Amino acid sequence: SDSEERASAEATAITTHKGAAELDIKCAVGFNGPGHAGKMALTKLPVGGFSSCITELELSNCGLSSLPDAIADLTGLRKLNAAKNQLRDLPAGVAALRELRIAFLLGNEFESVPSVLGQLSNLFMLSFKANRLSHIPEDALSPSIGWLILSDNQLTELPRSVGKLTGLRKCMLAGNQLTELPREFGEGCTNLELIRLADNKLREF
Repeated sequence: SDSEERASAEATAITTHKGAAELDIKCAVGFNGPGHAGKMALTKLPVGGFSSCITELELSNCGLSSLPDAIADLTGLRKLNAAKNQLRDLPAGVAALRELRIAFLLGNEFESVPSVLGQLSNLFMLSFKANRLSHIPEDALSPSIGWLILSDNQLTELPRSVGKLTGLRKCMLAGNQLTELPREFGEGCTNLELIRLADNKLREF
């Protein structure tokens, strides 16, 4: 809205190597109204003609409250780091990021894992550490996930669909309010190498 701040962005570095590019964004704030310090919306990505070959996007510590719909243009993106912002949701265009393997969304304000992430068939590492998660929809976790980081949230339960993560190797759940794990977790996640459950309310495991 007009009362919110808008973030402009400039590329501090676009480095290319063998047809791939890494985009590191520096956000600059433009004030459109008082009383909205620290809340920004990134309205465009300064990618020029690089959109199809960018493989890494660095947006951490930008104070962002949203990501632009134009993120859908980064069809070759493999790593997204949007940690330590003020994000609460993801745009529908994230579904176009079919090559995405790593998504760092730690230290934001998510209360639920966006269902759009469940559509990413190559997603391997997903981090929502230190958000405000209290709910994970059944369709939010891609079966391709091998490393799931949900530490330091407010989760009281996991979705039954976690059992479909048959390639899950590392699962970080410490610092939540879990009282039990779904039966499907034990039946489906047979390749699990490491699980951290400290500081929960588990009655049994």
